[in-house]
Amino acid sequence: MVGTGARVGAIEVTVVIPVRNGGRHFQRLTRHLQELTGRMPEVEVLVIDSGSDDGTPELAEEAGFRVHRIAPAEFAELRAQLATFDVVAPRLALLFEVMDRGLHGEPLGEHPRSDRASTAPFPDWLDADRGSEPTMVAAADLDGAVAETAAEIRQFHGLGEGLPSVYRCLAQWPGYLSRAWADLEAVLDGEGFETAVEEANRLVAGYVDEIPYSPRIGPDDLRDQGFDDDLIDDVQALFSEFNTGAIETVIPALPVFAKTLDVEGERTLL
Repeated sequence: MVGTGARVGAIEVTVVIPVRNGGRHFQRLTRHLQELTGRMPEVEVLVIDSGSDDGTPELAEEAGFRVHRIAPAEFAELRAQLATFDVVAPRLALLFEVMDRGLHGEPLGEHPRSDRASTAPFPDWLDADRGSEPTMVAAADLDGAVAETAAEIRQFHGLGEGLPSVYRCLAQWPGYLSRAWADLEAVLDGEGFETAVEEANRLVAGYVDEIPYSPRIGPDDLRDQGFDDDLIDDVQALFSEFNTGAIETVIPALPVFAKTLDVEGERTLL
């Protein structure tokens, strides 16, 4: 995984390499990366090692790379839980857009697709063998370096006291989260990520314009079901915050974290 930041005069690109017992392949890669970093001092290499016993992390350190070690079982669980977030990220983006529009009585499915794929069930192979059920820690229970990282994350996303579920999940591996955030903050603060967020929003909006049905969740529909105006206002505010507030930048960041551990899924432009 290669991330580009905007830190002028310092590290601008971080090459992240997850590895276990890289052997001769890692030795060859090390030589090429040393040549690269020798020519381009703004490039750094971060090796995430999951229990190598063939000297891979030592070789990486001798080459001048930064190394983060994580136990194999912990690494496998971290990857599996992060893969789950990567799976649900695009679906959450769609859910929030649909709910935000629908709850405010805005148009849904203005240009519905008529092909079979628009209403067909997901194929059996989709997301097969990907992910495991996420577990999380309470934001209030964080301390030390990871608490400082959480504060930086809140400030970056413009969050209040809470912390989104993906970060409370990753905080179970504080060494990974702190190191990953240190490397990725500049990436997420760059023009490339901003452009990606705008493009993702455009794709989501276009997809919602084409959905073949419109859920009846407008204010009048909710009143017919017994919702009072205060509750309707609360639900509207909740999904507006999810869709256009601070959380808007959290969902697109999920695949970026997944990429650091090679668990990102295939992305297709619909």
